[in-house]
Amino acid sequence: MLKNKKLLIVFLVIILAAYPLILIGSQSICITPNRISFSPPLTKQSSYSIITYDFNINSYKPFYSIPNRDKCHINGQFIDPTGSKIAISETCKFEYSKNKANESQNYYLLDILDLNSKTEIISLKHASYNFSFSPDGNSIVYLTSYLGESDGLNPPIGFESGIYIYNFTTKSQVNLDATKIQPEDINWSVHDNNIYIYNSYNKVFRYNMTTNKLELTRYKGIYFTPDGQYYSNMADEERISQIYRVSDNTEMTDWEKKIADSAKSTFTNLVFVSKKLNAFVFYFGMTSEGVTNIIFGTKQGKVIGKFEGLVTGTDPDGNLVQIHPLKNDHSPDYGKIEIIDLMKFKK
Repeated sequence: MLKNKKLLIVFLVIILAAYPLILIGSQSICITPNRISFSPPLTKQSSYSIITYDFNINSYKPFYSIPNRDKCHINGQFIDPTGSKIAISETCKFEYSKNKANESQNYYLLDILDLNSKTEIISLKHASYNFSFSPDGNSIVYLTSYLGESDGLNPPIGFESGIYIYNFTTKSQVNLDATKIQPEDINWSVHDNNIYIYNSYNKVFRYNMTTNKLELTRYKGIYFTPDGQYYSNMADEERISQIYRVSDNTEMTDWEKKIADSAKSTFTNLVFVSKKLNAFVFYFGMTSEGVTNIIFGTKQGKVIGKFEGLVTGTDPDGNLVQIHPLKNDHSPDYGKIEIIDLMKFKK
């Protein structure tokens, strides 16, 4: 999983019969209102397809093909809150020297598809894997990054790094002019409809959608519960995930101890926030004991459930969770997928 990137996508235990097992691999799967969709690894062909599992007819079938993607690697897929759009994050390469075919340059690409009409809405070049849909699904905010910089190449004409909002209704794009804060991760929070930005200096900024201004906050993370009372942060090289109370920014150390005791581990990594449960889901692993996921309900102030398996995503509300189940040796079985319904833990 890429640094500070949430994979919000997910599913059901099935071994492919009509399709090779490699189609599943470790690719992300997305839950749409009536089907599961996922992208198989790319082949030598010049296109890839989103394959879907349809609950109604109990089978897999091609859903959508995107041409000319023979040099792209899929980082992950993410469904918008309405379940009507899918964002496919890719890293692509093209040759920048006609004389030396082995010299190539990588760049990010973000494809947004309409799941109802099966058409491409927009393709955003240099849009990195750090992005977030608005709570109403009408817009998307994303960070741009030029990968050629590490190769000593000059950015292409017209490229500007920063944070952008693209509006699907007006088909317009706005630059938030936030390059100076050096953003690393971003989340458009449902609790107040503002955009939260985590930067390379462990500071959190808020882009206020009412005033259209950037504000430095006292927060230490950008992932809030839907009721806006608590928040958490993604783990990185320097710290583990923690829970904080919004009202006074107090770390909930007693809650963190309950989670650690339940998981029998001190390392905590936030995976996602379940909106319907108003709960955080934390990941522990991968160890010889397997992979444990702890569900902590903030309204109950306690662990309300746990499940085994490597999470690869959820549906938009965080109700259904896709996992790779564990084998007898406690390692993830990348050839299988299962769906876990977290609503069974609702109390």
